[in-house]
Amino acid sequence: VGEEAHVTNLLVAPDHRRMGVGRRLMSDLIRATIADGARHLTLEVRSQDQAARTFYAKFRFAPVGVRSDYYGDDDALIMWVHDIDLPDYLEKLA
Repeated sequence: VGEEAHVTNLLVAPDHRRMGVGRRLMSDLIRATIADGARHLTLEVRSQDQAARTFYAKFRFAPVGVRSDYYGDDDALIMWVHDIDLPDYLEKLA
């Protein structure tokens, strides 16, 4: 919506994890959203999924809120990253 984009799902098959596949998918997704005019990106992640939270933090996503019982058995952390179109952020994707 406007300058904001929302990641709904990003999945990597278990036997392909820790091989850079997720990093490549996220980098390509971010570049595509920038090409479509996005400057800010948001997503929800399971509050108990430390691996996913760490992964998103590498892309400068930061938690800003909680959606209680979002997954039924777990809360969701709402995470945002801003100014993804700025040169210093784009250099990090390279």
